[in-house]
Amino acid sequence: NETALLIDSNNRNRIIRAIEIIFNGGKKDNNFRSENNEYDLIFLGLNMDRQKLYKKIDNRVDVMLEKGLVNEVEKLLDSGLSEESQSLKAIGYKEVISYLKGEISYNQMAEDIKKNSRHYAKRQLTWFRRDERIRWFNREDEDILNQIFKFVGDRIE
Repeated sequence: NETALLIDSNNRNRIIRAIEIIFNGGKKDNNFRSENNEYDLIFLGLNMDRQKLYKKIDNRVDVMLEKGLVNEVEKLLDSGLSEESQSLKAIGYKEVISYLKGEISYNQMAEDIKKNSRHYAKRQLTWFRRDERIRWFNREDEDILNQIFKFVGDRIE
C-alpha cells in the first residue's frame, strides 16, 4: 500500500491509527463527519480577539509555573517515566525537561512554553476554521448566551 510508505515507522500513534483503518475495511471511522450520523449535531465555536487570547495563554502558563509545573516534571522523571515518552513531549513538559537538563534558562523555558502554546492555539483555530459546520460566536459579546440559545433553538425547531 502506497499510504503505508508515508507513515513514519517511529510514530507509534500513526501506526496504530493505520492499523485501525485497515481493520475497518480501509475506511476512516469518523462518526462526527458521517453524513448518516444518528444524531443531529450542532457545532459551536468560541472566538475572541487574538491578542486577548494570547494574553490569557501567557497568564495561564505563569499560573502553571507558580503551581509547580517544574516540580511535577521532576517527580514524573524521578518515578521512572522516560523523557522520550509521548506524554512528556507535550507543550510545557518538553520545555521544562530542557530547563532541568540545563539547556535553557528558567526565563527562556517560560517564554518557550508561552510561544509554543500560542502557536498551538493558532493551529487549532486554523484547523477548526476549515470546518464549515461550525457556527462561531464571539465569547466577548455580552449577549453570547442569548445568541447561542437562539441559534440552537432555531436549529431544533
